[in-house]
Amino acid sequence: MNEYRQASTQVMQRQDEALADLGDDDVGASTQLIAAEQSTALHQNDASLQLQQTTADMAFQQHIRQLEIENDIAEKNLKHLQKVQAFEASSD
Repeated sequence: MNEYRQASTQVMQRQDEALADLGDDDVGASTQLIAAEQSTALHQNDASLQLQQTTADMAFQQHIRQLEIENDIAEKNLKHLQKVQAFEASSD
């Protein structure tokens, strides 16, 4: 995904640079309009990819936090079980 974003960013930069160089004649204006539309679409696509990546990262971090909580609970339960087993062994 990062390689795609890098390539997409390079295309956007080239198109943005090309937009600045176009003239005001009719052909230039229509070409400029097409390039502007394509550039806008690429920027929107890039923003969407960034949002998707951020959302996925946030979900992953939330999952990690949940696993850490579950791990803490499991460790406490294990310690309690070990204490109970030690008590039972000492009373035998």
